[in-house]
Amino acid sequence: MRRHHPRHAARDMRATWLADTAGPENGEGRGPGHEVTHWIKLRKQALERDGHQCQLRASRYCAGVADTVHLAPQCGGNHWNATLDDCTSACRSCHGTVDAPRATQ
Repeated sequence: MRRHHPRHAARDMRATWLADTAGPENGEGRGPGHEVTHWIKLRKQALERDGHQCQLRASRYCAGVADTVHLAPQCGGNHWNATLDDCTSACRSCHGTVDAPRATQ
């Protein structure tokens, strides 16, 4: 029996997740993976808009260079409904500082 590499298993799980989450309740008329491609484009636009600079400056260990995007809490984690105004470029340290209190609630 041929064993699959863990990377392939993760890809298969992602494909299953995309198929399960794509449907009318998650966005009328949107095909599988719409929310993922929407978020990737939105994330890229936010980083470019902010010049890849951390806009949060919430951690004393702020790196200054943004490599992730923080989604505004009012979005409730709905990446596929987010707009560019809901996104803030952040370094990993500041993003973790801002998200840590929310994760414990």
